[in-house]
Amino acid sequence: MQRVPIQSRLISSVAYNADTQTLHVWFRNRKHVSHDNVSEAIYLNLVSADSAGFYYSCYLSRKREPARPYAAVIAAKLMAACILSLLLVGASATDTAMASHIPFWS
Repeated sequence: MQRVPIQSRLISSVAYNADTQTLHVWFRNRKHVSHDNVSEAIYLNLVSADSAGFYYSCYLSRKREPARPYAAVIAAKLMAACILSLLLVGASATDTAMASHIPFWS
């Protein structure tokens, strides 16, 4: 496995192990990442791409993204935030009405 230098603002070099189908990527910020189950075609495309950083971002970095929360979790958090804000606004209106000695229902 030999490191191949890449002309990219993002990536400094890559190496590919065909036996294990592992791609190693070294970034300009000195971070090293390895990807398993990468075909040799993907490696060759990365090395020969006009923009290796763009190719990496589109075809390889997405594999490493953490799973996104389910829509139901996001909806529940949004609902809780809305209810909390309504309670706070309602309490504020009640406090304002009582402070001015004007009934808030009129």
